[in-house]
This record gives sequence, structure tokens and C-alpha cells, in this order.
Amino acid sequence: MKILYHHRIASKYGQYVHIEELITALKDLGHEIVMAEPEATGHKVFGTSSSSVKLIRTFLPGFLHESVEFAFSLLDFIKLVPLILKHNPYVIYERYNLFFPVRYQGEKTV
Repeated sequence: MKILYHHRIASKYGQYVHIEELITALKDLGHEIVMAEPEATGHKVFGTSSSSVKLIRTFLPGFLHESVEFAFSLLDFIKLVPLILKHNPYVIYERYNLFFPVRYQGEKTV
């Protein structure tokens, strides 16, 4: 089964271990995984975090930080659409993201 796995974790620390282990387990079961993640994540070594995210969270008030997160979700959606059209995944797995709105269209038996 082809799975589009999307996350927005820009750091490589504890949370990323969960992602790596889940991907490994899915691949071991024979699934094809298409990753949709921040570009910088793939270039980081374990134990590093995103300085830009840390800076935003430090200096922006909470309500403004949440507005920026929500606006970033729109950019994420725009980046995901071409991947969905190109790879035609059977499943889209969205790792926890409070600010990523989705539309549930109900169940469909295929």
C-alpha cells in the first residue's frame, strides 16, 4: 500500500524517533512510504532543532504564534496537493498537527 506520510517537525530529536520507527515498521510490512516533511529535516543530525522555530516561539506572543502556525498550514496544503496528485496514495498519514485543517467526507467502501 502506498502511504503519504506528512509531518512538520523541523527538528531531529525525540519526536523524530517516533517517525523513523513508524516508517521502518511500515516498510518492513511491505508498504511504500512517500515522505512530505520540511526540507531541512533531512539534512539535520539527530539532536538538532530548528533555530527559526525556536526564535518565533520565543519572541512572538502566543496568539500571534498560533496565527503564523495556521497560515503555514495553508502553505503545507499547497505543497501536499501536487504530491497527492503525483503519487496517488492509498492513505495519507498526518502526524499530529493541531493547525492543519482537514475535511472529513465520510466513509467510502471501495
